[in-house]
Amino acid sequence: MLIIGVAGWSYDYWKGFFYPRKAKNMLQHYSKSFSFVEINSTFYSIPSQTTVESWFQKTPINFIFSAKLLRAFTHDTFYQSIDSTYLETFFIRLQPLKEKLRVIVIQFPRSFTPSDKTKKYLNNLVEEIKSFYSGIIAIELRNLLWLEERNYVIHHLRDEQVTLVQSDRFAYDLDEPDNPTYIRLLGDRRILTDEDLGKKRINRTKELRRWAYHIAELLRKRILVYLVINNHYSGNAIDDLLFVSNFVQKMGEKVIGPKQVMLFTGKGQKSLDDFF
Repeated sequence: MLIIGVAGWSYDYWKGFFYPRKAKNMLQHYSKSFSFVEINSTFYSIPSQTTVESWFQKTPINFIFSAKLLRAFTHDTFYQSIDSTYLETFFIRLQPLKEKLRVIVIQFPRSFTPSDKTKKYLNNLVEEIKSFYSGIIAIELRNLLWLEERNYVIHHLRDEQVTLVQSDRFAYDLDEPDNPTYIRLLGDRRILTDEDLGKKRINRTKELRRWAYHIAELLRKRILVYLVINNHYSGNAIDDLLFVSNFVQKMGEKVIGPKQVMLFTGKGQKSLDDFF
């Protein structure tokens, strides 16, 4: 089964395309079409309890969230000690999501290179998280030197039941894929900046087709796949998700979302089928 979603949902330039122009609650509208989303804002700060409760209330009962871990534990640190109280506060604040929170994404920067120090930090961080959270832990490593640490990355982390994030920036050659598998297609912000979104597009058809074939192979092995695409990948994540979804379904595999997708154009609304 493939579960697809976007990284974030609060994008003004989607109004008049995916959202109605006067949409007041973007998440509520988003959840009418997709069943999964990755929360970006938790990377920058701990959300208020009211905010988290509203995420739960404004989405269907079977809706799925993943949340990025605070950058305080991945970027703004010397990788020595872990503030357990702050980490606990983070997870307590996310508790109102209940069973809707399925994945915690730990995204490390390229500066996070393999060493005894960073491995120890990563081991301790995973152990600490498990004391507060029992769901999927997906770790994204971006420095290519980790590819030379196969014994640690492939064997040790997997023994700890950690999922290795596969991405357009960093993909492991795994003999046996993780189950579940978490894929993030993020593009390059140097090529597509925030100012470009809504104005500039990149044709990613060939890459998306390759990912769709890869995902279909995973699904045939009965592996659960989460796919996240952000707007910086090609310019519009909605179009990219619809492309992959359609391609995978044509190969006979099951996709959770999209549903009831209506895209707005200058000539009115179009349904998903009008785009393929």
